[in-house]
Amino acid sequence: VRIFDDSSAVAIFTGSMVGIGDMSPSFELVVSSSAAAEVAISSKGQDSVLYFMNDAAQVGKIGYDLSHRGLSFVADDQAFASGEFFISSSGKIGVGTIQPVRTLHIGGPGGSQGGIIISPSSGDAEIQFQDSGTTNAYITLDDGTQDLNFRDDTATVMSVNFGSERVGIMSSAPTDVLYVSQSTTAFRGITIEGPTPALYLTDTGATNAHHIGSNGNYLYFLEDTDKNGTYNNIMGYFDPSNNFVFNDGSVGIGTGTFPQALTVEGGISASGCI
Repeated sequence: VRIFDDSSAVAIFTGSMVGIGDMSPSFELVVSSSAAAEVAISSKGQDSVLYFMNDAAQVGKIGYDLSHRGLSFVADDQAFASGEFFISSSGKIGVGTIQPVRTLHIGGPGGSQGGIIISPSSGDAEIQFQDSGTTNAYITLDDGTQDLNFRDDTATVMSVNFGSERVGIMSSAPTDVLYVSQSTTAFRGITIEGPTPALYLTDTGATNAHHIGSNGNYLYFLEDTDKNGTYNNIMGYFDPSNNFVFNDGSVGIGTGTFPQALTVEGGISASGCI
């Protein structure tokens, strides 16, 4: 069956195949044009949908979701609201969500059933970030090394080795659990900033823990006998005039035996009164 305009055939029905602008269709429906070939699916006040069927069962659909104002792709007989893959009218893409709030928004379940996996067949697994200029930043899992590196085009800023369970700052080969390679600035390595900044030291085999902290121009040495994160003993401190006050225990110089509060093994040299 052929359909003609005033001069030539424009469509053909041959067996189970239909050709529009193609008189020898090789598929069930072929639309051909010497210009742009366009097919319109139009509805009034309803979703516009293209269905995919297998033995009369719906296996997927693509359509314009009118209520959420976007193009939706779903598998099986799911509703558009399942949000398997969605492109909003503002150009945002949602996977597992029909309300993407970023350019790419991953929704759906969490844990091992959700999220993103980057798994190349060979080579490093990498995510690249680029600002509006020429700055590049990368998160790279180096192939075969168990190293996760945070870097730019010139240097690795942080490296996490999952094999040795070590972290390197400005070092890609950490030799300790946390290894910081100092910058060229003298006496600068790690900065802890806050209203009462402190370093908390807890030995897994000991009953006590200790803080080294700063507050109000004082440098404190504190003891936590309960190992609950706080402190209950001020062992000593430097005051704002750099005087050191030792609150607890005795001091030994050249000896580990303390019969007095201050015990010195050897001579004492002084330029003033003792």
